[in-house]
Amino acid sequence: MAVGYARNRRAWRDAAAATGTPADAAELAIEVTWRIPVGDHLFVQPDLQYVLNPNTDPSIDDAVVIGVRIEAAFGYSPGD
Repeated sequence: MAVGYARNRRAWRDAAAATGTPADAAELAIEVTWRIPVGDHLFVQPDLQYVLNPNTDPSIDDAVVIGVRIEAAFGYSPGD
């Protein structure tokens, strides 16, 4: 499990607003992942993230991100 937080300073938000680009103060991401062994040399790692204020852009809705990583090891045996 992980939590990520990114913050825009007031001066940056003011400069962005002056160019017509509104920006929120912060983005928050919450992530859950788990590495699952499927065999001796194969692993599957599902990943789920929930992102509040993506890119600190007020016009973008909160996002759910789903991913999967597949890892295979070739030519290696434990104990070699």
